[in-house]
Amino acid sequence: MTYEQLAKANGEIKTTDIRGKEYATVAERINAFRKVYPDGKIDTHITKLEDGMCIITARVWNDEGNLLATGTAYEKEGSSNINRTSFIENCETSAVGRALGMAGFGLIGAVATADEVNRAEAALDAIKTEEVRKQEIGIERAVALSNLLRKNGITDWFICEKYKVRSLDRLTEAQHKGVVNNIDKFKEAYDSEQQRKG
Repeated sequence: MTYEQLAKANGEIKTTDIRGKEYATVAERINAFRKVYPDGKIDTHITKLEDGMCIITARVWNDEGNLLATGTAYEKEGSSNINRTSFIENCETSAVGRALGMAGFGLIGAVATADEVNRAEAALDAIKTEEVRKQEIGIERAVALSNLLRKNGITDWFICEKYKVRSLDRLTEAQHKGVVNNIDKFKEAYDSEQQRKG
């Protein structure tokens, strides 16, 4: 393979923009590889598969059977939506993408593929969502808050609307504390809004 062949194959790769950085998908890397090495070989080997954890190593060979590069990936079952059902397949795809990246295919912005970056961001979003849920007051405290609001002549929806939540149980600890500690101000604001509506 010459530098010109690699540059031409990489120049035809369609990239995905993720937060201002360009990444190639594994499929695009495979297509680029096949353009340069139509008889090349990509093989994968499960290095470890136990306790819902998978490690796969991929190797990329040129047409003459010379090893060009290797890549290794790790995935945990259930760690993302796709890993609930296909963590082994996902791991294999990542390993192939990394091996092709190490061989120079699709090495536009990083060795990581668009698929890997998207999965990592989805996992981070899931963690953030879980952290937010842990801060929510829950049903029991929401019922108690609803009773307090009712005693003060305030509807639940008024508070939900103010904090942009679907229901009281979605309020955070800080928001709950703010309502309880300022119930008189919320009563005043609610009464004022009712008078305007009329």
